[in-house]
Amino acid sequence: MQKVVERAHDHFRTSVETLVRLTAEISDETHTKTLNTRLKDAKDLLEQAAAYEIGLGMELEEVKGKIQEAKSRISERLLGKPPVTDHSQESALTTAYLVSSTGQLNLIR
Repeated sequence: MQKVVERAHDHFRTSVETLVRLTAEISDETHTKTLNTRLKDAKDLLEQAAAYEIGLGMELEEVKGKIQEAKSRISERLLGKPPVTDHSQESALTTAYLVSSTGQLNLIR
């Protein structure tokens, strides 16, 4: 009788150890899937933010152009001649900003 109880106890202990191991494996797999999903979501959000940032940069260039056109029209009306301006530096700064933003996104990929 004692041998039967010992075997049952060993079987029970082995079953519990197997159950604990399987539970840990399932838990690890679930955590990994959750982390991968969250990483994908974060990457998607960063891509959306980068696209939005680029769009804002383009809108900023349009607004700057419209402001410059308005300045030119006002100057022509007041002075009878167009103003002398250098937009190459402004445009270069905007381009550099957009390139650096895109570079940050590429680091994540």
